Amino acid sequence: MATAVQTPTGVPTLDKVPLVSTVAYRRDSDELPPGSLLQQCEDHWIYDKDGNSLTFGSLYNNRRCMVIFVRHFFCGICQDYLRNLVASISTETLASAQPATSLVVIGCGQPELIGDYAAKSNCTFPIYADPSRRLYDLLGMDTSFDRGSRRPDYQTTTFSAIVIKSLLQGITAGRQALKGGNFAQMGGEFLFENNQVVWCYKMKNTRDHTEIEDLKGIMGV
Repeated sequence: MATAVQTPTGVPTLDKVPLVSTVAYRRDSDELPPGSLLQQCEDHWIYDKDGNSLTFGSLYNNRRCMVIFVRHFFCGICQDYLRNLVASISTETLASAQPATSLVVIGCGQPELIGDYAAKSNCTFPIYADPSRRLYDLLGMDTSFDRGSRRPDYQTTTFSAIVIKSLLQGITAGRQALKGGNFAQMGGEFLFENNQVVWCYKMKNTRDHTEIEDLKGIMGV
């Protein structure tokens, strides 16, 4: 496990460790991760926008929780996804689901970028950072720059416009540009219930989040 350390400014970073090769858990399928693998995930540290640490398992322990893993914090497509998600699903709607469900977002950049990312994506759901990308690796989310052949319903502008927007965000971020996370990292969606993953989908390309109407169906809202 990566060891959390504190920088002089109080913002957490992570000691560099090699990512684990999850041979027993195939990256090219959406099979549910085994309990033995989740045990490695639940004690992994993630961070909120203020740099406070918490364990990944605390997000879903004894509750139903949809965890959305996004790509880097400058990804315009993921920002479109969250913007449309928030417009379609409210925390009140999730709370009235049977059973009550929470929704959280995890990105692979540094936590100090969370506030700006939330503003750009209009995201009102809790957002956390996994700068080491260890959760991404353990849960079998791959890396790729393949954009796929299908334009998802949640993509509101052309792919070229999104690329330009993402680049401009990185440029205007100045010294923060290298803190957004690995640009090739893909994400996915994982539904936890009774401390186990009961459904998951891992992105096959850079604009392959689960369509919002499908996600609502999975959560029963």
